[in-house]
Amino acid sequence: MERKVKSTSMDEGSSMPRKEKPGMIDYSEARDRRTAHQRTVRRRDYIQLGRTKPPMSVGMKAFYRTLVMMAICFVINILLPFDADIVTLPIKRATTFDVSLPKVSGAVSSIEHHHFTSEGVNCHGWLVLPKLPEGTPPPGIVVVFHGLGSQKDMGLVRYAESFAEGGIASLVIDYRGFGGSDGMPRHMIDPMKQAEDVVSAVENLIGHPHNGKKFDASRVGLFGTSLGGGIALVAASKLGDKVGAVVSQSPSLDGLENVKFNLQKRGFLSSFRVLLAAITDALRGLCGYRPAMMKMIGVTGLDFSVLQVDREELVAYYSKHP
Repeated sequence: MERKVKSTSMDEGSSMPRKEKPGMIDYSEARDRRTAHQRTVRRRDYIQLGRTKPPMSVGMKAFYRTLVMMAICFVINILLPFDADIVTLPIKRATTFDVSLPKVSGAVSSIEHHHFTSEGVNCHGWLVLPKLPEGTPPPGIVVVFHGLGSQKDMGLVRYAESFAEGGIASLVIDYRGFGGSDGMPRHMIDPMKQAEDVVSAVENLIGHPHNGKKFDASRVGLFGTSLGGGIALVAASKLGDKVGAVVSQSPSLDGLENVKFNLQKRGFLSSFRVLLAAITDALRGLCGYRPAMMKMIGVTGLDFSVLQVDREELVAYYSKHP
């Protein structure tokens, strides 16, 4: 039996379809239906394969459980620090600096409160002026600042007295967040911000009404010890010709070398404990919680502290500082 085929085609160079020839069959609709069916089957097979994935291995389950437990511990550690020696209680600014002045030696003519602003925060200092013969030009002035975790009432006035004996005035300052200066959080170590505090103190002296009367801010020096020694160098580089002299006493300059030294002195476990405390503090800050703080100085091997010294050295330290 002869099969009748129906088809249409396009003439070359023409947009009109060819006329259907008698006895031709059009299979295009059947072909389209078959292609659509194959696509549906492929999608169905893909979905079925997705539903029939092999079960998760024991190792992967343990891995995911560990991640969940770590996340839980992470949250708990932020709210309740892992270490009992980490302090999260708030520290208020000392108000005694606003009303009291330290006792000074006979070489000092006067000591008075001095305020300046650093990045919008009020900072406090003591302006120490030397005794000079009448008619003597105003003395040059040295900005004196402390090292790691200290404040101006911890022995800095003694340096100011020594400068006074040489006929030099001093401005003994507290960084933001320390001693009599405002700023929150309290007792936060940030060398670059503290270098900005020193820069602000010098610029305040240059523009102060007492400049040229009680002191000569065209002759300014910087004096810093330990961390303050490194800060003195950074601040001097920012101030340029505004500073005529810099004393950087036993400066802290290389963070990597400090880490190596602490690893040798403390050992790995104790150093790792300090690292975890620092991470806890950073995470609490990101989440808006109060900072996590640790003791400043303690006995080597006994106390969890930033600085570790022998017991005799610790006694000597507290005998010098209130």
